[in-house]
Amino acid sequence: MKDKNNANNMFSRISYYRLEVYWWDIQINKTLHIFGKNACFENVIIRYEFDQKLRSLLFKSAEIIEISLRSKLIYLCKSLSSEH
Repeated sequence: MKDKNNANNMFSRISYYRLEVYWWDIQINKTLHIFGKNACFENVIIRYEFDQKLRSLLFKSAEIIEISLRSKLIYLCKSLSSEH
């Protein structure tokens, strides 16, 4: 990252260990943590933010499905209990 203050800010908000997943594949040597010449911290942050947005969309979708299933289950249980 060209701006070290911005990089420090990112590390204060997002831990090193959480970000490590997003730069793992752009390392040439994973033992010595040597990166390819085209690797940059900005791309790691872009990956992280994309993943964050995708996760948010998936959980929102899962919530909609969960509420729908609960509603149907409640209706089914009510219908079955009314029959007795």
